[in-house]
Amino acid sequence: MFYFKRMFCITVFTLLAGCTSNLTSNKNIDSTVTTTTWQNLVSMINTGNYQSVGQQHDKTVRLVLNNGQVFQAKEPKIDDVLQVIRDCSECSGKPFLTE
Repeated sequence: MFYFKRMFCITVFTLLAGCTSNLTSNKNIDSTVTTTTWQNLVSMINTGNYQSVGQQHDKTVRLVLNNGQVFQAKEPKIDDVLQVIRDCSECSGKPFLTE
């Protein structure tokens, strides 16, 4: 139960931070979403150099890098990204969003 409360708090915090950062973000950064392979997205997650990871019901996983670039891929099965994050030592404390 503690895990879900923690994830809920992280999700709310991330959403609020995202809303405020959009007001002050640099408009010169390209905000397009780049589609990539699942393996490439997993490699990028494992670096830990990202702002947040989000999972959608259709198995689309979006990764926002520290520089603002956004990548997406389809996970093989729902919640595969959760295992990737759990196995990643660099991902501790990073925001994870889910629908």
